[in-house]
Amino acid sequence: MTGMGDREVLAAVAEALIPPGHGGPSAREASVLEHIREVLDIRPDLAVPFASLMGEAVGQEPELWARVLLRERPSDFKLMTDVLVAAWLRAPEAREWLHWRPIADEFSDPDPIPAAELAGMMRQVSDRGPSYRATGWTPKGGA
Repeated sequence: MTGMGDREVLAAVAEALIPPGHGGPSAREASVLEHIREVLDIRPDLAVPFASLMGEAVGQEPELWARVLLRERPSDFKLMTDVLVAAWLRAPEAREWLHWRPIADEFSDPDPIPAAELAGMMRQVSDRGPSYRATGWTPKGGA
């Protein structure tokens, strides 16, 4: 997305796919455009194909274009909606409507066993030293 026209196209497509309804915020109300960069920073592999899809939408009627994309190229439709919905879910308005609250320290420690405890558990293994039994097996082509 490079120019102002691109932002307008993106906004129109996002609003066509995430309209207001059932009390939830639309793409515009959730400021989806403000969150797309965050999504693409997390998934840089999607940036080029997403920009390419949005380039195809220029000059198209957004809802009709999205329906054709869904029917004729479902994997591209999925890519587009994955990015737009991820951006919508990053918006505080959407999270509030969903009553989503982050769990405190949810991602602060990916290792559930503290390093000191793990070191103690592994000490008996490391104290034992290397041990193995030769088998005589050799992979095809030699080792």
